[in-house]
Amino acid sequence: MKEEKDIILKVEDLHKSYNGAEILKGITFEVKRGETKVIIGPSGTGKSTLLMCINRLVEPDSGRIYLEGDEVLSSKNIHKIRQEIGFVFQHFNLFDHLTVLENVRIGLTKVKKIEKSQATEIALKELERVGLKDKSDLYPAQLSGGQKQRVAIARSLAMNPKLILFDEPTSALDPELIGEVLNVMIDLAKSGMTMVCVTHEMGFARAVADEIIFMEKGVIVEKGPPELMFKNPQKDRTKEFLNKLSQLYGKDENTMSFFEIVGSSWVYMVEGIWVTLFLTLISIVIGFFLGVLLAVSKTYGNKLFYYISYVFIEIIRGTPLLVQLFILYYSLPVIGIRLSPILASIMAFSLNSAAYQAEYLRGAIQSISSGQMQAALSIGMKKWQAIRLIILPQALRRFIPSWTNEFIYLLKYSSLSYIVGAPEIMAQAKFVASRNFEFFQVYLFAAIIYFVLVTIFGEIFRFIEKKIKIPGTLTYARNRI
Repeated sequence: MKEEKDIILKVEDLHKSYNGAEILKGITFEVKRGETKVIIGPSGTGKSTLLMCINRLVEPDSGRIYLEGDEVLSSKNIHKIRQEIGFVFQHFNLFDHLTVLENVRIGLTKVKKIEKSQATEIALKELERVGLKDKSDLYPAQLSGGQKQRVAIARSLAMNPKLILFDEPTSALDPELIGEVLNVMIDLAKSGMTMVCVTHEMGFARAVADEIIFMEKGVIVEKGPPELMFKNPQKDRTKEFLNKLSQLYGKDENTMSFFEIVGSSWVYMVEGIWVTLFLTLISIVIGFFLGVLLAVSKTYGNKLFYYISYVFIEIIRGTPLLVQLFILYYSLPVIGIRLSPILASIMAFSLNSAAYQAEYLRGAIQSISSGQMQAALSIGMKKWQAIRLIILPQALRRFIPSWTNEFIYLLKYSSLSYIVGAPEIMAQAKFVASRNFEFFQVYLFAAIIYFVLVTIFGEIFRFIEKKIKIPGTLTYARNRI
């Protein structure tokens, strides 16, 4: 009895014909609450027609459909039924004359009759869920294909459906945009959303499907859990179809070695490496010059410069880097300032690095004998000349080990920028993994890349340190706490 109550959708002996051609020939299956069913099969086999029959966008000729025990086909209130069955189309079908927010909100205000303020709150929550809250004021024409599909998903989620039907949601997208949609769908599956998906993305099917249904010529040829369907299909036709998909979309999960993954993802990872190095190098240089200014101001400046430097350094060191990045990227648009992911990342990393470099350099300055300043002043140098010509050159030599540590820190923590959309190493790794679902091996590859970069630059800086070290002087090294 309990198992029967867990069934949210039941389809029994469903038939549909067009112009005398029978498209669906007695389809029967059921979906339990929280399950993800993936329907695969060649084009023209009736997969999309099946989904449209479930929420009666297409009326079937015969059969029965039950939603939580209530018969769908006999229901006179079809509009109520459709509110409970979300539908995500292959070609998005957003309302072009409405903004992103209005697309998601309109069903709440016009169909469910929810107050506009509450509907706006719900819509923004669902847009945030799919990572598009910052695009709420844009129109569909201003979005990429992947963004449009995520808005379509948010529109379905806002209606709080009992299940969502996905009709090949990635087939109209460019390859580079598929991952962002699949990641949203994976998160939905993990959160317990009941879903029926028509797709050719076999990696997605392996990762989240509770059952895979193979359809051909209007009938269910075979169905079963992913591990059975991919490793040991019982029907020759199923095996033949999956082999063809493997040739088109990649090998089966158990046949891809680490080196094959490296070879197939290298182009994307190289792009990520360049972005990572760009972010790190620009940020460390900007942070260095700003850090020198802060260190000198805090050590030799008047009270005003001292307190400005002190407050800046304490605020930056007292708040997480991720929070600083979020403020620059997500909060500044509130006052009309929109930064690109790259620019927001550079600003966050530069300011954060400047605060730490200032303290490292200040420590190096304080480690220099006060006699050095006195000696410089005694020969007639002005204070700023003594700082520039005598104190800073010595301090910078002692500062090199700390600067090396800071560079390595930035190199690794540049990975945070993928959260705001910068295409660095981790963002590229996530994209690759979203396509082949070899998460462990892809992220292992990313970790090896970071290790190699850190090792190379560590050796470069150690070489520089040896070259500029003056015999008989000390070095000064501090690490981040």
